[in-house]
Amino acid sequence: MATRTTHLRLTLVLALTLIVLAGLFTAADASSSSSSRKASSTTSAKKPAADGKPCAGKREAKNPKFIGTHTIWPDEPNWSASSWAPVAVKLDKSVSLANKVGGTLGVSHEGISATVGFDVTKTWTDTISATLPLKGKKGHYVLRGGAAYKDYRFDVYEQRGHLRLFGGINGTLTCRIETRVKVGTSTASRFWRYDFKHNKVSK
Repeated sequence: MATRTTHLRLTLVLALTLIVLAGLFTAADASSSSSSRKASSTTSAKKPAADGKPCAGKREAKNPKFIGTHTIWPDEPNWSASSWAPVAVKLDKSVSLANKVGGTLGVSHEGISATVGFDVTKTWTDTISATLPLKGKKGHYVLRGGAAYKDYRFDVYEQRGHLRLFGGINGTLTCRIETRVKVGTSTASRFWRYDFKHNKVSK
């Protein structure tokens, strides 16, 4: 009877031992799996490849400078008139005018206008009027009108910097401006006044 009881106790102890060992192995497997997932997650969460690369921002017009004047002589009917002497030549017609810009080089028209001090896109109509007296003269004369402009030069600069990641791994890449580099020069012209010239085309 004592032998049977001892055998039964040994069997129970062995069973309990096996249960405990099984639990330990399961916990170890779960811990290993969790660590593996964490490691995988940490490995995949990398900074974007573009972080730190050079970038460019907007372009700006700067340093406006008056450089002179020029006159355009449009070859259009409303910019000229003619008459036989001694009748005076009278020019009184409607013409189209416009301010001008040589090239934007990537700068907005608003930005250029703010720099040079006038609207470079402005267009309008006006009346050009002039009289050429021909008393005491002979022949056929032509009176031509021209549009005189004041010219301004300006420099164009581009913002330069490097891409930087803000807001963590899943944040936003932003171009952090560090300097401005001159990329070119252009001109803008503002209508100033009318110019006139005449010539004799026939005796």
